[in-house]
Amino acid sequence: MNKKILFALFTILIFLAACIEVEETTTPTQEKSQVKEETKATPTATTETKTEEKKTEVKVEEKKETPKTEPKIEVKEEKQGNVVFGVTDKAVNLRDLSSVKIKVTGASVHKRDEDKWVPIVVETGNELDLLQLKNQGVVALVAEGKVPVGEYNQLRLTVSKPDVLASNEIRSAEMPTTLLKIVADLNVQEGATSTAVFDFFVDKSVHITNVGRYLFAPVIKVETKTDAQVNRGARRIDITGGSLVTSKTVGMKADGHFEDGEVSLDPTKEISYANGVIKEGGDSTRIEKPKYYKK
Repeated sequence: MNKKILFALFTILIFLAACIEVEETTTPTQEKSQVKEETKATPTATTETKTEEKKTEVKVEEKKETPKTEPKIEVKEEKQGNVVFGVTDKAVNLRDLSSVKIKVTGASVHKRDEDKWVPIVVETGNELDLLQLKNQGVVALVAEGKVPVGEYNQLRLTVSKPDVLASNEIRSAEMPTTLLKIVADLNVQEGATSTAVFDFFVDKSVHITNVGRYLFAPVIKVETKTDAQVNRGARRIDITGGSLVTSKTVGMKADGHFEDGEVSLDPTKEISYANGVIKEGGDSTRIEKPKYYKK
């Protein structure tokens, strides 16, 4: 009886031992299987991540850059006004003169603060008979143009040597210089018209030498206005209103410069001209290249 019990117990122990061994063997296998499954799953996740990164990179590459806008540069327009030059003649005693013709070939004004000359457009075909202007009592338009706003302190006209008709004979008169540069103020306002009128006194400008040759040393009354009204006709202008800026009379001397007053060459002295030299009494001045002629 005891042997049977012992044998039964021994058999149970062996069975239990076998069961324990089977469980231990089974557990590592399952763990390895789970590890393998996790390992297989991990690359998939990595692949998905890489794919997402790749997609992101592609999207970044496809994104267009916004073009840069260049800053706007403001260009300030220069304020301008209009300038009109006119010529007339109010001579009285003309002796035997029938015609004195000149042509204006250049015009400009000198800007005070910038020390520069600003050109004005000259009217084409502007040959002027100064005596005809006197008889008609008109002002001829010789130049007009836009110039920068500001103060001007000199006026300049370039003219041809005049042709003088006297006793039915036309003669070319000599001049100290054909560049007439006159100190006179002219103010130009924005959008307004400023005027300068050159009134030639022909009777005081034409001189005869001791051998009957004509010299033209102009005596001119200069009048400038600001904010004037200009009515235009056929090469004629009528100036009304405006503020008077300058009104002065100047005369050209033998060396070509202008001085204040109604006298150019001295009428009390005998005047002679030879080889480009003007003589007033015992004094002489060469006029081919006068000191005054400087552009």
